[in-house]
Amino acid sequence: MPYIPLTDRKPLDLKMAPLLEENLPAGSLAYVLTRIVLNYIFRQGTRVTYAALALAIGVMFLTMLEVVRRVVNPYEDTKAKENGEVFL
Repeated sequence: MPYIPLTDRKPLDLKMAPLLEENLPAGSLAYVLTRIVLNYIFRQGTRVTYAALALAIGVMFLTMLEVVRRVVNPYEDTKAKENGEVFL
């Protein structure tokens, strides 16, 4: 999960600062995330392993679920209250 120690976040945030300050279009965001994942998968050279694939996909999946839980669900709950429930 993304909850790494604060001391580990600062160096990563500094490296990402230029990207974090931009309002990236969706395609550019997809490109950046893809490059990070591909770099992780191929970090041992050009040989792809099942372990690297499974770990990369698992991390992306669990990160997505956490974003849905922490950001998307509260947003949707607010909109349902504002505009009326659909699932009756």
